[in-house]
Amino acid sequence: MGIVLRKHQKEFLNHEKGLKDHAVLEWKVGLGKTFASIFYMLERFSKSNLIIAPKTTFPDWIKALESLDQEVRVASGKFRLSSLVSARTCWTLINPEGLRIEVGNGNLEKFKNNFTGLIVDELTRFRRKSKQTAALRKFAKEIQYKIGLTGQLVVKDLTDCYNPMNIIFGEKTFGVNYYK
Repeated sequence: MGIVLRKHQKEFLNHEKGLKDHAVLEWKVGLGKTFASIFYMLERFSKSNLIIAPKTTFPDWIKALESLDQEVRVASGKFRLSSLVSARTCWTLINPEGLRIEVGNGNLEKFKNNFTGLIVDELTRFRRKSKQTAALRKFAKEIQYKIGLTGQLVVKDLTDCYNPMNIIFGEKTFGVNYYK
């Protein structure tokens, strides 16, 4: 691994060592959220990780993971999650629409025990009530290590934070969930 982390990335990883297994990175574009999140999972010895990211970022994820000699598979089209989980790869990429389809097919319930890590890129995409947000909230409850990546957590008002934070930290952080 010939990757040299920047000072703020190292500070994040050092700070998170003593904390829980959940984090949200709110860094601007180009500050290294992708590599920081990969190292976050590697330091926790997470064996199988699901990355939920927009399709447009797939090339960046693949390049970053391959530069660290990590095996990555893409769950899309005919190569859905069900076929990829059996491959026992360390990193699986899926887009939010693919996530919604998998939940609709009942696959995430079947395979949630196969993933120990979850990275949600563009976490604010899940700020509003939707089928994708509901699917991710349900799935994320069972994952041990979670990290959300975003450039800006609050887009319009503080209610924008509720679903993204709930996905990463769970309902216990926010008390009673009156949105159910």
